[in-house]
Amino acid sequence: MKDRRPFIENGVYQHIYQRTIDRNTLFLSSYDALFFITVYWMYSFRYNVETIAFCLMSNHFHVLCKTSESSMIGFVRDCTAFFAFRYNQYHKRTGPLFQRGFGYAAKYGGKKIRTCICYINNNPVEAHLVDTMDKYVWNMFAYGKDSNPFSSPIKLKKASQKLRRSLQEVDVAYNQRECLSYVVLEHIFKGLAENEKLQLRDYILKKYSPISYAKVSYIFGDLDKACLAINTFMGSEHDIKM
Repeated sequence: MKDRRPFIENGVYQHIYQRTIDRNTLFLSSYDALFFITVYWMYSFRYNVETIAFCLMSNHFHVLCKTSESSMIGFVRDCTAFFAFRYNQYHKRTGPLFQRGFGYAAKYGGKKIRTCICYINNNPVEAHLVDTMDKYVWNMFAYGKDSNPFSSPIKLKKASQKLRRSLQEVDVAYNQRECLSYVVLEHIFKGLAENEKLQLRDYILKKYSPISYAKVSYIFGDLDKACLAINTFMGSEHDIKM
């Protein structure tokens, strides 16, 4: 039988887009989002994927990434399949989670890459969730410039014993290049004060962010210029294929 899978060129940035099969909400809580991000980070190592834009929305996600040595199709397939299997277990759900196949569009040249970075990061602005993209947690742009953009800095000497243990568990998983499972996420957040939960969330997102901020800085000049450009120009995406 003829292979109908799309050809995706290695070494070229691809705008990857994936939506839930029923268009219902995918990320029901921060646990879902944190689990997805750490799974994406884990498979990025396995497939040697470089990501320069990333955004989670309620029922879909966008990334701009490339891989020079492995299959992009294999990366997206394995990442979403692993996530969907654990997600269904956790939510006591059955059946497919994502639409069959995924949207993609190759980005050649600096202008198209910059435009796509603007488009992906401004998804929450377009949806009226925030007024500027750097105020949105789940595109993780803010973590390129700040370790705790949405919480107060962690002072270990004054932190609770529970928070310190939770940070250590995150470090262990990260150093072993493992994702944070639902069981681990529930365990490390349980019993924390509300401000500590925000601190822990920031710590996880800073540590597990798959975005190459150095490459984004190179593309725009630096992160301040990138932030200004993205907040000024919404970007567009008309050539994405499904």
